Order: sequence, then C-alpha cells, then structure tokens
Amino acid sequence: MNIKYTSADGRMTFTVDGETPKDLFREIAEFQSVFEFADTCGCCHSDNVRFNYRVVDDNAYYSLRCLDCTAEFKFGQHKKGDGLFPKLKDEDGKLLENRGWSIWKGAGTSAPAPAQRQAAQSRGAGTPPRPTASQVGHGPPPHAPTDDSEVGF
Repeated sequence: MNIKYTSADGRMTFTVDGETPKDLFREIAEFQSVFEFADTCGCCHSDNVRFNYRVVDDNAYYSLRCLDCTAEFKFGQHKKGDGLFPKLKDEDGKLLENRGWSIWKGAGTSAPAPAQRQAAQSRGAGTPPRPTASQVGHGPPPHAPTDDSEVGF
C-alpha cells in the first residue's frame, strides 16, 4: 500500500510505500523529524531557513541554515542505516539552547542568540553575555569539521 503525504507547510509532497500501517507511520515520522523539524530559526525566528549539505574530507554534514543570522541547526546520522535525526542535546544529554540552533563565530565558540544579546543591551551591559557551556564548540566551520561524531563513525 502507499500513501501520498504533503508536508505541513505544503512545500513538499512525497509518496510513502509500506506493507502495513506501521510501515507507513514509521516512514512519515522519519520524514517529519527531518523535513518538518523547523520552519523558523531558533536564534532570530526568521523563516528564511534553507537545507544545507556539505562534504568535508569524505564526511557528509546535513543541517538547516538561517540566511538572515547565519545560525545553523545540525542533524546527526544514525550509525546503522541511512537515517538522520535532529541534534537537540549536547554530549552530556542536556538540551541545547535555542532549540539546537547556534551561530558559528570561530573555533570553540558560538555567539549567543539575538535574544540574549538584546537582553544584555537592555540591562545596560556593554558586551553581550559570554556563550554558555552548551553553546561552546557547537557547529564546525563550513570548511573544517571538528570530529567525525556527527557522521556516525
């Protein structure tokens, strides 16, 4: 049996094949977890979000990229199979800030979200708050990944 599925925002339509309702459910859930995960940036809340794919040193990286503030949301790859999953937690299992979105600002740092910068400015602080531990180190630069953990090695 098959079913035609249209994404929540109406931009994508695909056909799902399966032998049972469970098969169809699993396929739709996998599609939704990747392609319907975020329609707005977690940092600036813009809807100017695009899919991003790059290969560095034979490693493939999948992410969403905000074209307004350059924030990135990364997807991990399952070690077995060919699936992707949204990366919502850090290495310690704690939820990432900004729903997993971060703005890359150089080795070992990520910029705080615009809301954090705005809060600091409204408090009269001269500089925005320093990145939290969960923001530091997230987001390899587009030209050099920091390790192979994202691609399931």
